[in-house]
Amino acid sequence: MEVHRVLRRGFLEAIYYEALAHEFTLREIPFKTQVPCSVEYKGQRLHGSYKLDFVCFDNVIVEVKASSATVPADYAQV
Repeated sequence: MEVHRVLRRGFLEAIYYEALAHEFTLREIPFKTQVPCSVEYKGQRLHGSYKLDFVCFDNVIVEVKASSATVPADYAQV
């Protein structure tokens, strides 16, 4: 929320991504970026790959979105 409060809306995701990484560092929140994540379908691992924007505290996934509304594709991603 701090990143949104300071920057407001209108930037590309890359700007919010960089600002959020800086905010995590300032607050001493442990995080990893661009963490590979496999996708499974009915017990079979699919060949495609996906990278998580941030993983904080080794188990909290944070995805950066720069849009004015959440659409069904956003829910599918989660």
